[in-house]
Amino acid sequence: MTQRGLVLTAILLLTHCVSEAKTGLADLSLDELMDLEVTLVSRRPQRVTETPAALAIITGDELRRLGVKSLPDALRLAPGFQVGQVDANKWVVASRGFAGLFANKLLVLVDGRSVYTPLFSGVFWESQGVLMEDVERLEIIRGPGGSMWGANAVNGIVNVVTREAATTPETFVHVGAGSERRQLAVRHGRPIPGGGLRIDAERIDIGRSAAAGDKPVRDDWQMQRVGLRADVDRGASDHLTVLGNVRGGSVGQSVTFVMQALPAVASTKYSDADLLSYDVLGRWRHHWNDDHEFEAQVYYDLFDRDEAVLHGRIHNADIDLQHRFRTGAHRLVWGTGYRRTWDDFDGTFTMQLDPASRTTHLFSGFVHDDIELIPQKLALSAGTKLEHNSFSNWEWQPSVHLWGAPSEDVSVWVGMSRAVRTPSRGDHDFNAAIGVVPADSLFSGAPEAVVTLLGSDRVEAEDLFAIDAGLRTQLGSGGFLDAALFYYKYDDLTTQEPGFPYTIDEPGPPHLIAPVRGDNLASGTALGIELVAEWEMSPSWQIRGSYTYLHLDVDVDLQSVTPDSNPYENDSPTHQVGLRSLGRRGPWSLAFSGRWVAELPGPLPNIPDYLTADVRISRHFAQGLEVAISGRNLLQASHREAISNTVGAVPTRVQREFFVSASWRR
Repeated sequence: MTQRGLVLTAILLLTHCVSEAKTGLADLSLDELMDLEVTLVSRRPQRVTETPAALAIITGDELRRLGVKSLPDALRLAPGFQVGQVDANKWVVASRGFAGLFANKLLVLVDGRSVYTPLFSGVFWESQGVLMEDVERLEIIRGPGGSMWGANAVNGIVNVVTREAATTPETFVHVGAGSERRQLAVRHGRPIPGGGLRIDAERIDIGRSAAAGDKPVRDDWQMQRVGLRADVDRGASDHLTVLGNVRGGSVGQSVTFVMQALPAVASTKYSDADLLSYDVLGRWRHHWNDDHEFEAQVYYDLFDRDEAVLHGRIHNADIDLQHRFRTGAHRLVWGTGYRRTWDDFDGTFTMQLDPASRTTHLFSGFVHDDIELIPQKLALSAGTKLEHNSFSNWEWQPSVHLWGAPSEDVSVWVGMSRAVRTPSRGDHDFNAAIGVVPADSLFSGAPEAVVTLLGSDRVEAEDLFAIDAGLRTQLGSGGFLDAALFYYKYDDLTTQEPGFPYTIDEPGPPHLIAPVRGDNLASGTALGIELVAEWEMSPSWQIRGSYTYLHLDVDVDLQSVTPDSNPYENDSPTHQVGLRSLGRRGPWSLAFSGRWVAELPGPLPNIPDYLTADVRISRHFAQGLEVAISGRNLLQASHREAISNTVGAVPTRVQREFFVSASWRR
């Protein structure tokens, strides 16, 4: 057995040694976990075992016991997800392929509020601060969900559900420091008439990564956040929730750009990006009975990011209405929504948007029906969402799923659906000088040319036709298996198409540019298998293992002139293996998670496969005090995980990290 294998075996044995008795309601058994009600799949409460989708639940207790500090690290625990750290403040996060720094086929919600940026239909992960102490669970769909949630819910959906304020009527203080991170968090909750109120504040400081090459790295960053949540019941029928957050910070950047027209030279610039965001959400739920409910949600958010090459402000205002009711064997949910987005950007020679300001609109409506064909044995789900957006006009996204339970311990499901990734502001309006073609390279006597990535209104929506199937079954008295199989067919995938060089006068002096424009000249297929097995070795020791296989095959059309003959294929690993163990003994808790990720063969430089593990051990004392020590990436001093597939971020290595913390609640 290798040294790494011995380390992993020793950690698992130690986890077993600390196992004794269950302590607290947060330690869910397998049966309790399967009985959890989730709302992400059908927009109504539904037991995990009855959902016709590849669903993963990560509880808040699991996140806290593992010492998870960020949403990207939390999503490492989800099978089918690829999470790779580009540098200390940038992550690649994707579900079922098509990974990249600006991955755009994953919809992310926090308490029902979309946190994707309309700039590129992805997520600025460093600005999504959530106090892990207040997370109740992560609901994750691996696969499309466009019929319920709309555009960009193509390969997956994540909803971060935080605890209601009435469940946190205490004061909580957390302080921690380590080799790479310092953190301070304070939260105070109190009862109010009809419910609860809490206010929390958090500051994190992250150090610089290790360089993976000759260039130094400046990716250290710090972020502050203040949040509020109030939940109030008005009688037995009405529930009101109000959430708000303010975030601000500074994020180090080490990026290679072309800063001027003449002489055109690509150079690495070191600067800070200043971030500021506000968001407020209100939700009203009127509940007649378990089979009849109306919900209205409205939110506004502002995101301001000031970098050396681009300063932009993005506003979102959104309203969503839904009504669910039951009639006979039908459980119907229907709703409508509207989102208005307006922005303005101050650009530079290196990067700008044209036009600098734009207002877009998104109108939507959906209907979904769950039909109970045989009570508790067979059900059919069908629905569609219709949207009108400012870039590709009308899009419809239907789905149909069949769920069955041939026995009490086994359930199966199969489904077909269509999902779309609509164009973003960046697809149509983004201009960026990303490189230089040396003199004489284009033709004899030609000056150097600036390689410029240009937005194009030729970019249309990307289409997915998906077939998903799954099986859930018990393994004896203490085990559970969840298996998912999928086949996806993608059309109109975006490509970057080089064009003929030409001379422009602005911005800067007259100069030659080599344009690269977006188009929809690729198609592809994806085939995958996801296996998750969980064992309850004792009431206080649970082990979960997962395996993911993904085969992605992308072809460009004959009219494409892109130099990349296999775009997207090398961005996601073919194999991933995960292992997680949680154990308790009296006041002691030991948590372990490990993962093996296969190599990423390109683009150069390739990312070798890696095996690593995280461990956290904690002890509870009287008066609500907990002390913990944790280690991350323990099996090697450093390793590579991902690279930027757009503008050139300086390559870095993820380092081994140790962290000591103390938490107190009263």
